[in-house]
Amino acid sequence: MRFPIRSLTFYTERYSIPSMETPDKILDAALRLFADRGYDAVSVQEVVEATGITKPPLYHHFGSKQGVLEALVAKNYEDWFARLRKATAYHGDLPLTVYNTAKAFFDFAEEKPVFHRFQHSMWYSAPDSVSHRTVAPYLLRQHRLLQDFFQKASKDHGNLCGHHTTYAITFTGMINGYITSLQSVNEPFTEKVINEAVRQFMYGIFAL
Repeated sequence: MRFPIRSLTFYTERYSIPSMETPDKILDAALRLFADRGYDAVSVQEVVEATGITKPPLYHHFGSKQGVLEALVAKNYEDWFARLRKATAYHGDLPLTVYNTAKAFFDFAEEKPVFHRFQHSMWYSAPDSVSHRTVAPYLLRQHRLLQDFFQKASKDHGNLCGHHTTYAITFTGMINGYITSLQSVNEPFTEKVINEAVRQFMYGIFAL
């Protein structure tokens, strides 16, 4: 089953949002609560109390708690895909493109650590849950961008031929593993760490 990927513009037009101030406050409060306790465990009442409003504005702007989640995810991924498309643009330099892509992952996680953590918890939730169904199209879109990059690079690097899907999965898992491990011990994302991750990944390509 395919689920539509909607931009924040969709929700703005659908719910006739006159000002982004209140919606942004709702989304920020919801993100903190959802990330800390999980989407299912948080009530609409808790979101509005954390925002300092009543329920009617939330329903006016987003329609429901699920509407809040969908808008929250759309808003954050809109920025992410703009970065990822630029980072994965392949122009014949495989190590540079791998570095740019890894840097994009690290930078996004550093700027949006709460959302980064939340998106992974959504992905690993039950397949039929609202959380998983909401985030799945975005992560599949991310996978396709990486897959397309490695497929284009395979024309210059025979080791990649037929392995573009595997490398897209491996790259994502390795980089997110680095990020999650560093975040868990409050270690910074240094240039040295990024270069080590890229070097490790490139070694796997050239070792084939």
